[in-house]
Amino acid sequence: MPTNTHLPRTLFIHCPGSSISSGEVAAESTQRRNKVRIRCLILKLEELKDLADYAIGQARSAGASYAEARIHGASGNESLLKNGEPEPAVLVESFGIGVRVLAKGALGFSATNSLDRRSVKQLTVGTVKMAKSAGALLKKPLVFDASKPVKKKWKAEEKQKIEGGDVKWLGSLLREIDGRLTIEEVGVKLPGRFLTAEASLEEKYYVNSDGARVESRVPRVHFFGILTALENGETAQRMIQQGESGGLEVVERLDLVKRVEREAKTLGEVLRKATKPPEGTIDVVLSPELSGIAAHESVGHPQEADR
Repeated sequence: MPTNTHLPRTLFIHCPGSSISSGEVAAESTQRRNKVRIRCLILKLEELKDLADYAIGQARSAGASYAEARIHGASGNESLLKNGEPEPAVLVESFGIGVRVLAKGALGFSATNSLDRRSVKQLTVGTVKMAKSAGALLKKPLVFDASKPVKKKWKAEEKQKIEGGDVKWLGSLLREIDGRLTIEEVGVKLPGRFLTAEASLEEKYYVNSDGARVESRVPRVHFFGILTALENGETAQRMIQQGESGGLEVVERLDLVKRVEREAKTLGEVLRKATKPPEGTIDVVLSPELSGIAAHESVGHPQEADR
């Protein structure tokens, strides 16, 4: 499918002043500021709904037999801890629109974060032209079935609102995890500890020329860590990645603090008990996580022609 993407780098706002240590007190409630940011995301999405409808109209006027547009907004906070010391917090906000059309039996797709009518019209008309050009090369035109259009609103369940996941809350979570990674707790020295935690909200508005309209709200909590263990001059490293859609209760549902602690203890066991593999040609049994990444890199990427 032909694509045309006008997406400058996502806006990452690094805020050194937002790295709050346990002894600091913010002048203004960070949770309140976070709620304001999330609210702004929702309000902006509401304002941009007309832009999606406008894109559909422009696509049909340009000759598309079918068109769909998706407004996509995301807002998030991320805290980082490196060897027990806070790094600058990261605040992320991004908005964009994606347009897909069917013209002359071919599909075309474009996206931009220039959210004004002039830019969206230019993008949409260009997408239709691109699809028409591709259609001339097809032996068999693409067609969609006559599915009934859907009008729905849906959201991922959250018991504890994601708005509470400000940089202060995330930093507190990381300090709790880091506090369990001492040699007394896990039985091995961990000189390298890189921990990050993120709380984010993703909102989408989808509309197509058949009359479908779908709105979604998906909060997420994500943790990533790299632990490096050292014992008797030998090192072992482990990357930990955990996350789910949902509210702040995800941390308890994943049993995150104890999970990271268990991973650290396993590193110690690896250093003390692991033996060198035999030399020569041998059979290798891969764990599920290794077989998954092997298939991803060796099969998935080549099929996408990006390797």
